[in-house]
Amino acid sequence: MSKKKQIQYGRGVVGPDYAVRKYERFVYPLGDGVQSIVSLFMSMYFLFYATTVMGIDPAIAGTMTLVARIFDALNDPVMGLVADRTDTRFGTYRPYVIFGSWTIGLSIVLLFAMPANLSMGAKIAWMWVFYILENMAVTFVGIPYKGMMTHLTNSGPDRVFINRNCLIYSYLFALVGAIAVPMAITALSAVYGPESGMPYTISIKQFLTEDIVPLHYAETIEILLCDQLCGEIVIASRHFELGGHQLFVIPPYTVHSNNIRPGIGTMYVFKIHPEQLGHYLNMESIFSLFGCDVSQLRYDCPAFSEVLEVVAKLMDHDGDLGRCLPHLIELFGI
Repeated sequence: MSKKKQIQYGRGVVGPDYAVRKYERFVYPLGDGVQSIVSLFMSMYFLFYATTVMGIDPAIAGTMTLVARIFDALNDPVMGLVADRTDTRFGTYRPYVIFGSWTIGLSIVLLFAMPANLSMGAKIAWMWVFYILENMAVTFVGIPYKGMMTHLTNSGPDRVFINRNCLIYSYLFALVGAIAVPMAITALSAVYGPESGMPYTISIKQFLTEDIVPLHYAETIEILLCDQLCGEIVIASRHFELGGHQLFVIPPYTVHSNNIRPGIGTMYVFKIHPEQLGHYLNMESIFSLFGCDVSQLRYDCPAFSEVLEVVAKLMDHDGDLGRCLPHLIELFGI
């Protein structure tokens, strides 16, 4: 084997007389297993985290995954060309695997270590940046790792054996992940979901496509802040045309629906869970203090700006219940 070959491939593309060591047959395929775990974790947990934990509109979170897949379609062949033309003393492909693997872990940690006190716009920007970086890191390592397979040995039986182990490890690790990740999501749902004891949830919706929600009801008090939307909301047989700045309040167990057309508008959905809130505040006493009760809530309310300001305060202090409870009382006063 020439010195040039040794430098170009590290210790890969050797002659047919070179056989991989026995332990390498079992160690090399571990990379496929780990990649399957990462892929499964991101595909199953990312949308849950973005929508349920961070309160990002599902349409925005779904768009992130779509853009990432399109970016991958352009990114992967470019990375393959770059890796094939790499020539270092560590080899052609191995530098990306050795020095790039930590970038996957770092990008995932940063993606899910978002500060809780960020505004919704900052949360969306954070998710965009680090989700794309995570996908780039996987490509940065994954493409050279796959390419290295062809340069381990020219022995046909060895290649078949290693490829078979890659598939076995990939399926086994994916099976473990398919069991473990949903269990983790279920546990986190108990912490961040409606049953977590948090008395409210806030989400922001933008409508890239038509959104039709059929008649339904819930046990929550639902406050809808509609900013420049087009369409219609129906609350207890009353029809409201959308346009400009509008605020709607939907009492518990009130039938409602909406049909919203695509546009640049935004809807803030603020849901108060009376049962959870009852652990901290007596809602009946608070409504009595302001001379009303839940059944007297107006469906359409003119206080759009005042309520939006309170909702912004709640989002700024997201996760800090002690600082949010006074703002909830302020909201009832409005």
